[in-house]
Amino acid sequence: MISVLQDVIEPFNECAGCAGVYIYFENDIPVYVGSAGKSNRDLKFRLGQYLNEGDTGATLRINIQKIDRLNPQDAVKKIKTFTIKVIICGSNNPIDFTGISDLEKLLIKLLQPKYNINFK
Repeated sequence: MISVLQDVIEPFNECAGCAGVYIYFENDIPVYVGSAGKSNRDLKFRLGQYLNEGDTGATLRINIQKIDRLNPQDAVKKIKTFTIKVIICGSNNPIDFTGISDLEKLLIKLLQPKYNINFK
């Protein structure tokens, strides 16, 4: 099952148990592309990580802190202003993550989002 560019509304319940790629937008401009579904980290878990100021796996928050020189609290506030779209590629149990990773890399290359440092 692939569902293309669904809007996401907190608390991300529609993403529970799903694997795929997500895109954060600021004023309709893609600013970050990521993926979820590996190691039991579904889309709901991964998107929720970015709203936790102390989570060391929150790449978007960390990159915003570095690029915009914000503290963790202000970076989370900024993330909360973004809109999110997801491409659901199936459930994360079991799933071949290779295709999702390839899609993420392709979208990063095409969209060149501001907060994907080193195209990761």
